[in-house]
Amino acid sequence: MPNAVAHQLAAAVAVGSGLAMDEAAHGEKSPRPVVGTLVAVAAGTLPDVLEPAVNPHHRRFFHSVALLAVIGAGVYQAYKWEPRSNRDQWVRTALLAVGGAYLVHLVMAGCTPRSLPLV
Repeated sequence: MPNAVAHQLAAAVAVGSGLAMDEAAHGEKSPRPVVGTLVAVAAGTLPDVLEPAVNPHHRRFFHSVALLAVIGAGVYQAYKWEPRSNRDQWVRTALLAVGGAYLVHLVMAGCTPRSLPLV
């Protein structure tokens, strides 16, 4: 079962590389991918903050397939968003970083023997 460091490292790699590729595709250079990576590291254990792993059956709504789908749809909408202002670009980066880190956590949890509950 992945521990906190594994969740944080996976979130950093997935989110950081995704943000860097997104910025490269738009021909931009900014500190957003680095900041987004740091935010993803901090958010990599958010599901376990909301539902602490105090017993093997701790996974409920915040570790569910339903929430995975909702957050996935939200991250997709944030990805499609084309912000016009610098402030909105930072908001988009934060949404992608936190949402991406949460998704990475749920995917990793879903690959364990206990998997994820539906709801």
